This record gives sequence, structure tokens and C-alpha cells, in this order.
Amino acid sequence: MFIVDMRSGKVTKLHVAHGSGSDPKNKGVPTRFSNRVNSKASSLGFYRAAEPYKGKHGLSVRLDGLSSTNSRARERAVVVHGAKYVYDSDIKPGRSAGCLAVSMSWHKAVANMIKDGSIIYAGLAN
Repeated sequence: MFIVDMRSGKVTKLHVAHGSGSDPKNKGVPTRFSNRVNSKASSLGFYRAAEPYKGKHGLSVRLDGLSSTNSRARERAVVVHGAKYVYDSDIKPGRSAGCLAVSMSWHKAVANMIKDGSIIYAGLAN
């Protein structure tokens, strides 16, 4: 995940987990994507970061899907949250239930950087 501060130009690079439904064999590379409820897969496309809230993973941010490929993000409870299975180094992270999960050391800062209107693009890198 890259977070770009549009005022300063500063770029923050973070590791993020993908959904277990996108990588059913846990090889570390997502190959399937879904907008279906209970798919546990990542959804591609544009999101709007909405309101922050405190959930079971601490400070988190709800997401609204802006693309046909992620339009059910609210219904699926796809959010940005911290997770103990995501690391700041090049260790293969665990997998989420479809959420954009970041390390616990970054989750509060990320929530404060993106809350209330930031645009997120989830896509594939070649």
C-alpha cells in the first residue's frame, strides 16, 4: 500500500494483507477477487475512506466501494484495520477476510492519514 500526501508529496509505503479468498492456497499472491458477501476475497477498484471507528482490531476506517468490483464493501464490512499477522518487513503477511490490513505499528497512523475522504485504489502490480 502506498499513501500519498497530496499536500507535501510524501509517500508512505506499507505492507498490506490480502483476503484469504483471493489466495486460497496461501502462496502469498492473490489470484481471485470478489465483491460477494462471505467470499473473504479482496476487491479491486476505487474506495473512499469513510469514518474511523474502534473495532476488534483497534482504530479502523470503514470503506465505501466506488467501483462495480467493490460496490458491496460496506455490506461486506471491508475496512482498513491493523492486524498482528501483517509485518513491516518483507515477511509474507497473513491473510484477512477481504480487508486492507496493515501492521499494528501503523494502524493508528494510517487511520488518521486516510479517514474522512481519502481515495484508495486497490489494484494489481506487474
